Amino acid sequence: MLTYPVFYFVTDIETDGPLASANSMLSFATVVVDQDGTHGDAFEAVLEPRPERAQDQATMNFWAKNPAAYAAATTEPSPPQDVMAAFAEWVREYPGTRMFTARPIAFDGAFFEEYLRTYLGETVLHHPWKDDPLFHGAGLDLDSFTHGVFGTIGTLPYDVPPAVLGDIDHTHRAIDDARGYANMLSYMIRAAKKNAPHPDDYSSPAPDAPTEFCFGDSRELCEDLTQRVRDGRKTATCMPLTQVAGGDEPMPTVGRQDIVTDWDGTPILRIETTEVQLIPFHRVPEDFALAEGEDDTLEDWRESHQQYFERNGGWSADMMLVCERFRVIEVLDAPKAG
Repeated sequence: MLTYPVFYFVTDIETDGPLASANSMLSFATVVVDQDGTHGDAFEAVLEPRPERAQDQATMNFWAKNPAAYAAATTEPSPPQDVMAAFAEWVREYPGTRMFTARPIAFDGAFFEEYLRTYLGETVLHHPWKDDPLFHGAGLDLDSFTHGVFGTIGTLPYDVPPAVLGDIDHTHRAIDDARGYANMLSYMIRAAKKNAPHPDDYSSPAPDAPTEFCFGDSRELCEDLTQRVRDGRKTATCMPLTQVAGGDEPMPTVGRQDIVTDWDGTPILRIETTEVQLIPFHRVPEDFALAEGEDDTLEDWRESHQQYFERNGGWSADMMLVCERFRVIEVLDAPKAG
C-alpha cells in the first residue's frame, strides 16, 4: 500500500563493465526527489572494486577516453560493505514510501540489487514477504515514466535535451548525472500534474477532452496550413515538449479529437490523433517532415521550422518535439467560395 510522503531515490552508477554478475560498481550517487518534484539530500560514494570480479576491456577503453570522469569514479574508494551499510542507513531516514529510480533501471538497478543482496541482504524491489524493505514497489524507470506521462511509445534518445536535465551536462560523473536525472524526474512530475484532472491525483489519466486551436502564428499561415489539412496534404504537426510541460498546451493522445479553427476562432475541422512520438528536432525523420505537408525536403522542413520556433520561444538542434500524426474525421465549415 502506498503511504505518504513518497520519495524517489534517483541513482546513477559508474562501473568497470556491463554485467552486474561479473563486473564491479565503481561509484554511485543518489539524489532524493519528493512527490512534488522537490530535490532533497544527496549521497555519493566511491567503492573498492570487488577482487573476484574482472574489468571489461571495452568499458575500460571508454574510461581511457574520459580520464577525469574515471578519476572521479575511482579516487579514494571505500569497502563496498561499508558504503552500502551507510547508504541503507541514510535511505531509512526517509519515512513513507521510498522508491529506487534510475535511467535505465535495468542497468543501474541490476548492479544495486547485486550489491544490496550481497552486503546487506536487501533488495531494490519490494518483495511481499519482507516486512521492512529498504525500497518499496518495483522501482521507477525514468524513460518508462516519461512514456506514461506523455502517452508515447518507442525509445527515448540517449541524449536528453539540456532543459529536461536542468542544463546539467551528462559528464559520466555519478553526482552530475544523478542530479541531471533528478531534474528530469521533477520535469516529468510537473508535466504529469499539469496533464491530470486533479493536481493531487496524477495516477489517473487526463480526460481526452477536445481542444480548439489554430495552425500557425499569423492569419496567412493559419489559412494556408488549414487548407493543406482540408486537402489531405498535411497529416502531421509538431510542437516543443516544453509547451506541454509548461502547461501552455495539452499533450496529444492517440484517439483524442480536437477542433481546428480559423484565425478568428471559427471551427473548421475535427481531427483525430493517430500517433504521438517524442523526437529531438535534429532526428525528425524525412517521412514525418514531409507528412507535415509544408516543405518538399527534410532540409527545407528544418529551415522553415527553425525559423518558426525561433520567433515563438526559441530553437535548438536537440530540442525535444512532440510529433503528432492525425486524420480529418469531420469538416465543420464549407470552404469559402473564390
